[in-house]
Amino acid sequence: MSKSIVVKLWLTMTALVFLILVTAWFAHTRIQTDRYFQQQGEELIQKGFRLSEILRDEHDNLKQEKIIQASAKVLNANIMFMDKQEFLDGCQNDDSHHDPLVASEVKSLFAGNPVFHRGPGKIYDNEVISAGVPIMSGDILKKIIMLHAPITPLSSRINDLKQVTLTVGLGGIIMATILSFFLSRRFSGPLLEMNRVAQAMAHGNYKRKVRANSQDEIGLLANSLNTLALKLEEKISALERMDNTRREFVANVSHELRTPLAIVQGYTEALLDGMVDDPEEQHLYLSHISDELNRLRRLVSELLDLKRMESGRQDFSKEVIEIDSIIDKVTKKIEPTAKENNVKMESDYDAALKPIMGNADLLEQVFFNLIINGIKFSFAGGTIKISASSGEGYTHISVSDAGSGIPQQELPFIFERFYKVDKSRTRSGQNIENSDGTGLGLAIANSIVQTHNGIINVQSRPGGGSTFTVSIPIKPA
Repeated sequence: MSKSIVVKLWLTMTALVFLILVTAWFAHTRIQTDRYFQQQGEELIQKGFRLSEILRDEHDNLKQEKIIQASAKVLNANIMFMDKQEFLDGCQNDDSHHDPLVASEVKSLFAGNPVFHRGPGKIYDNEVISAGVPIMSGDILKKIIMLHAPITPLSSRINDLKQVTLTVGLGGIIMATILSFFLSRRFSGPLLEMNRVAQAMAHGNYKRKVRANSQDEIGLLANSLNTLALKLEEKISALERMDNTRREFVANVSHELRTPLAIVQGYTEALLDGMVDDPEEQHLYLSHISDELNRLRRLVSELLDLKRMESGRQDFSKEVIEIDSIIDKVTKKIEPTAKENNVKMESDYDAALKPIMGNADLLEQVFFNLIINGIKFSFAGGTIKISASSGEGYTHISVSDAGSGIPQQELPFIFERFYKVDKSRTRSGQNIENSDGTGLGLAIANSIVQTHNGIINVQSRPGGGSTFTVSIPIKPA
């Protein structure tokens, strides 16, 4: 608990408030004491002047003495009334009548100025406030009134003032202690929450967030921690996806290699063991071996092509291309396959079709894969529709089939490597060479389109066919 930031902040603030209040108490007490005695001294001088006015009009010494005694009792002070010579005679014998005035104050008094002084006095054998009031006749000093008031009654009032100030200060310290505790809790609360979030992040939980309720430094720190958690979550997710992709890639490649190798091994062992004597059957076995070897060669070739494009090392030149000429070239190559599978192909080009910048061979491979797939999944008597138009800075090429469509849950994955749609979608009776593809065709097509800064997407619904649309930026003017 001693290491808690709440306790440290609370104790620091309490100590600071205590130090400030104690310093303020001493300063305030000193200032108030000096001000109080200043007021008392000035008040004593004023009373001396009032007494001088009374005595000035009274010439009977006995009556003057009675007035002085009565005033002394009322003021609780010692009062002396003397002329200048008596004052000087007293200074030569005993300075108790002007004590505790110092020489400079006596000189000022002789000059006609009232003075007062606080200090130890011999009359009361204690600290007193002494005031000297001159009675002038023109510029001539006639009489002097000395008033000596004991400070003890005044000190009791000062002590009361100190007691009140101390009580208020202690109350302030108590209130400051309570408030500083809650304030430290408020400041440390977000920090403790950040610590819990950081601990959760250390254990792999990036979902927890810090509530940033302020715009100060703590709020900025909370937002930074939330941003860090989000970025880490994205990075970890990306790494996990990469790891899963790598695992799936290895598994898929292993599977794609294992199947043809097993077939080749089986037929080869049968031929080597002399299990097949019929020449026609031997030729059939060799044909199967050749097909599987071609399938392996195509798989390796497609893997290398895909790796080059995904790594950004695909080196190809670009030229101005009329997209309709590329499509016509592809459809002529595929026409025999389409007729053999009783599938028609129709092309429709916009009259304002714009040329693009690209590589003819690579784009030809894209449309070849899309049209072959359309034939593969079309029913007999169906039609493959190929259309092209330009707009919004792109040339759009669409390939539509009339097949069974792609289930919605499979659409997000069709451009992934080795992904194959459900074989039940392939129409029965198809006659396409090596129709059991590698699952790389659409992945390669997607990579080629991306290297041309283009976009490829698909729209499909079960039973309603599929439409693949490739959008390539048009040639800059």
